Amino acid sequence: MLRRINSGKAILFTGAGFSRKTKNITNGEPPLAKALSKKISQLAGLGSDNEDLMFTSRFFLKHGNKSELLKLLKDNFVLREVSEYHEKICSLPWRRFYTTNYDNSIELACLKTGRRVESLDIDDLPKDHISQGDLCVHLNGAIDKAIISDLDSKIKLTNSSYLSPQSFISSQWNYVFKRDLETASAVIFVGYSMYDMDVQRLLYQTDSLVEKTYFIVHENASFQETFFLTDFGHVLPIGVEGFSNLINDIQFQSNENREEICLDCFELKEISYNHETITDTEIKDFLLFGKHDDNQINTSVSNDFLDNFLINRDLLKETIRLIQSKNNILIHSELGNGKTVFLKMITYLLAREGYNVYTFSEKSEYDDELSEIDWIVKNKKM
Repeated sequence: MLRRINSGKAILFTGAGFSRKTKNITNGEPPLAKALSKKISQLAGLGSDNEDLMFTSRFFLKHGNKSELLKLLKDNFVLREVSEYHEKICSLPWRRFYTTNYDNSIELACLKTGRRVESLDIDDLPKDHISQGDLCVHLNGAIDKAIISDLDSKIKLTNSSYLSPQSFISSQWNYVFKRDLETASAVIFVGYSMYDMDVQRLLYQTDSLVEKTYFIVHENASFQETFFLTDFGHVLPIGVEGFSNLINDIQFQSNENREEICLDCFELKEISYNHETITDTEIKDFLLFGKHDDNQINTSVSNDFLDNFLINRDLLKETIRLIQSKNNILIHSELGNGKTVFLKMITYLLAREGYNVYTFSEKSEYDDELSEIDWIVKNKKM
């Protein structure tokens, strides 16, 4: 897990448990669902013991003053303080942040470590932001920038909000999140209980996630709490603070701490995003003329070869197993039998697992190949 995180290609997904031991502007912790329901119930004049958030929030939205509800939410979920272990976790080289929380715990923790993260919700268009590195996507809405009209759909409090046209599963972020799951070196859930059906559905639809998915749950989590999570990945009952202590024992490398060199002979391969599906014409051109590009290879492999563009060869898994066992591999065949495509498939699968994959681009006129290989080995990630 630590090697996967250190690759810079892991994503962090936080739930309500992540925000424990933070302080809001009223000097308290942001409430969990039942406690929030009691606050809304009291504000609505229904007493202070109703723990059904769906009922109390829906009742208040129909019969209460929405500006009062927005004030209540901002008082409870706009944070002014996070702990050191929140800062430690958020300082890691995450590719992207996702959260079901309304609060700004991720943004604040990053800010305190000198890292500015842009706060987005599912109404923001991915194409306007995806090229930026540091993004935190609030699937249920971000309360600090919310306005009254957002309570009807953008801030998810009721069933009608989840079923609205702005629901995450029907938003443009659905594709981005699915592709992030596929291409991430690791998917780390912290303080998340898997109650969100949108996220459950995506995890069920995306194969090969179990091995690289980790759930950080509190130390006293019951068997019932963890049983369901084991269907989706590894469960670590160490809590947020325990996770921070675990990563504190490892010296994570940052790009700033690495010796920089301009590689002329080798190229670090990055997994690219492509929303386009492979057409029948492209399949025909590939079969007849071998015409293809890296995006088509990546798309076909990430879609589990269901588009009939590539064949899922048994040798793919065997080759990766041998590489992970630190064996040297030689790919040999007759001319035109698919060595290049096979290597591109291996490149994608290894990059998805968090490995840095370099490909030979061209011979240097200064014979720098060996020095570049030495640099790559010296600066390899854990």
